[in-house]
Amino acid sequence: MDYDDFVSRINSRTGRTGNSLYDIVSERVEEVAEKEFVDSATRNLARGRFLLLVVGDGIRENVENISA
Repeated sequence: MDYDDFVSRINSRTGRTGNSLYDIVSERVEEVAEKEFVDSATRNLARGRFLLLVVGDGIRENVENISA
């Protein structure tokens, strides 16, 4: 999945438009340059590098199986 596909999926699920991933991050982090952010995210998506957090109340014991 490339960056545009990723952002498109975020937009379809959140009702946002435009570069929503950058918008979300820049609302919370100061001095994030859009070009550098997009380039970095694109590289990490291509490499398959990401951090998945499963957070919630009452997560079942076997949830660790999804990481395999």
